[in-house]
Amino acid sequence: MRIRKAVLAALCLCLGAAGVSSAADKAYTNSIGMAFVLIPAGSFVMGAVPNFGGASDETPQFKVLISQPFYLGKYEVTQAQWEAVMGSNPSRFKGRNNPVEQVSWFDAQVFIQRLNAKEGHSRYRLPTEAEWRRPCGYAQRLLFRE
Repeated sequence: MRIRKAVLAALCLCLGAAGVSSAADKAYTNSIGMAFVLIPAGSFVMGAVPNFGGASDETPQFKVLISQPFYLGKYEVTQAQWEAVMGSNPSRFKGRNNPVEQVSWFDAQVFIQRLNAKEGHSRYRLPTEAEWRRPCGYAQRLLFRE
């Protein structure tokens, strides 16, 4: 079995975000400097428009509901952050502020497990596909508001 290595793009932080009331609550930074932003609950259409250049496995479109707000990593996990948790840097293109790369899904799971232990909870995880796509639609609505 070949394990695909890639950039660890973002982590989800599953904090109880339901009681967010101020702008200060809309962002969170953890002990190693990872910045998270609040993504509000809501629904959006996921998938590609048929016959519009979308992959066949992305059709038909369907409505997705994210019922609870959640925090999503604002930036890719940096090599410095990875090293602070894992004690090593697997990246090919070195640079403390560069995104960590050359990591597999399995490596990311170990990173999350160790980060949760370091922070003293179990709130970090990878986002679901819908959680990963939700901010894209949310950002589009903010950018193209009439």
